[in-house]
Amino acid sequence: MADRCGKWMPRKKDFCARKARHAGDCRSESGLADNRRAQSGRRRGVRRRDDPAARKRWRVAYRFNRLGITEEQFNAMLERQGHACAICRVPFGDKRICADHDHSCCPPSDYFAKTCGKCIRGLLCVRCNTRLEWVQKYGDAVAAYLGVDRRGLEPLASSV
Repeated sequence: MADRCGKWMPRKKDFCARKARHAGDCRSESGLADNRRAQSGRRRGVRRRDDPAARKRWRVAYRFNRLGITEEQFNAMLERQGHACAICRVPFGDKRICADHDHSCCPPSDYFAKTCGKCIRGLLCVRCNTRLEWVQKYGDAVAAYLGVDRRGLEPLASSV
């Protein structure tokens, strides 16, 4: 035991099995074995987050918390839209579903929810959600460049 700490741990009713002059708390032989098992599991990549069922449960709970709605409300919206994007009408299938909401209703905050749940306009595919954001952000600049009305229906009087 000369190369071991050997400190008596009354609560464990055992001696410390770590190396002499170790840093940190003393551990018994069984405590070291438990720690080795946990570390080897982490090294192998065996983590709770790698469990597909646990990851799915977390994603579902996270999505609905961020949207400020329940899973039933989400499924009802999905049914109303026929399981397809509200803009392009392409069925979602296994694609990611985005919730379009009015950004002026729920300004960014430190609060966990992204929306209040009342301002969700519809469910979109990633492509339509990205394009909609782009149009909202740069639509006026593009309309001015092309010399057309913001709606793109008729040319501006100055450009004719």
